[in-house]
Amino acid sequence: MKNLTRRQLFKETAMASAAALLFSSGCAPAAKYAKPAAVKAFPAAPKSTVVRARHAGVWSGDALQPAVLTQLLDASITKLTGQNDALQAWKSVFRPTDKIAIKVNTIEGSIDWTHVPLVNAVVARLLAAGFPGEQLFVFDRHAYELTGAGFTINQDGPGARLVGTDGDYTSGIPLLDTKVGISNILMNCDALINMPLVKQHMYAGVSFSIKNHYGTFDSPDDFHYGQRIEQGLAELNALPAIKDKTRLIIGDALVVVLGDNWTSEEKNDSIFMSFNPVATDTYALKLLAETKAAKGADESVIAEYTAKAKPWLAHAVELGLGTADPGKIDYQELKLG
Repeated sequence: MKNLTRRQLFKETAMASAAALLFSSGCAPAAKYAKPAAVKAFPAAPKSTVVRARHAGVWSGDALQPAVLTQLLDASITKLTGQNDALQAWKSVFRPTDKIAIKVNTIEGSIDWTHVPLVNAVVARLLAAGFPGEQLFVFDRHAYELTGAGFTINQDGPGARLVGTDGDYTSGIPLLDTKVGISNILMNCDALINMPLVKQHMYAGVSFSIKNHYGTFDSPDDFHYGQRIEQGLAELNALPAIKDKTRLIIGDALVVVLGDNWTSEEKNDSIFMSFNPVATDTYALKLLAETKAAKGADESVIAEYTAKAKPWLAHAVELGLGTADPGKIDYQELKLG
C-alpha cells in the first residue's frame, strides 16, 4: 500500500505542474551536430565534474517538493557549466533546434523508479529555457512500465512527448559478438539526457547512468552475466547513438534502492549532475556503499558489490567514456538546505 500511495502522490504533484507534464509522441530524423562548447566531456576537460546537490527539505512525508527540485536542478547546472544564470545554463548544453531524448528508469519489478516530479522539473526548466515541447521526448522501453511508474503516456498531444519504445528499434548494430537494436526514439533525436536511479544490482553491483541504457536497447537479458556484462555495459554505452548524443546526466538519488530484487529503499536528499557517466557512477557506487553500511551491512558484502562494478567501470575508462579516478574528478557537493 505504501508504494501505491506514493505513486498517487506523484501523479497529483505532476498534475500540479501541468506545463511540465504535457507529453506526446516520436522524433523526426536527427541531423548531424556537434556538442556545444559548454559540454566539457572527459577526456577533453582537465577534470570531470560531478555535482551532488542536496536539500533536507526535498521530501515532505512521501511527497517530493517541486520548488526544491527546481532549486537542486538550477544550482547543479550553474555549477556544472560555470554559468551564473540558470536558464542560460540550460541553454548552453543544447542547441536551439535539438530534439532531446530523456531516458528514465521505469523497469518493472522495482519498488521505485526515476521520480515523476523530478522529470517534470527537468522538462519545466527546458520549456522555460525556450525549448519547444515538441522537441522533448521522455522515454523508456515500454509504455506499460512508464505508466506503472506513475507517468502519463501522451503520444500526440501538445507539449513534451512521453512514449515507450515498445519494440521500435533500429536493428543490426554490432555489440560484442552479436547485433542489437537501439530505440528509435533515441536514434531520431540529437541529444540525450540520462536520468537514472541509484539501485543495487546483483550482477553489476550498482545500476545508475551506464546500466540505465539496458532500457535503450533490445537485448538486455543477453548481457547480464560474466563477460557479457563486464564488457557489454561499457561497449553498449560506447555506441555512437549513446556516447555521441549524451549531453547531460541527471541522476536521481532521492532514494537508494536496495536488495538484489529491489525490495527496500532508503530515502535520500540528492541529485547528481555531470557530463561524465563513469565519474557519476563512481560516486553512485560510493553512495550505495555508504547507504548499505548505514543499514548495518557487513564490510565483505559491501566489498562484493564494489568488486562487481570494477570490471565494467574499468572497461568504460578504456573505451574513453570517462574516468573513475577520484584524482581526475572534480566532485562538488552543494548543501542547499
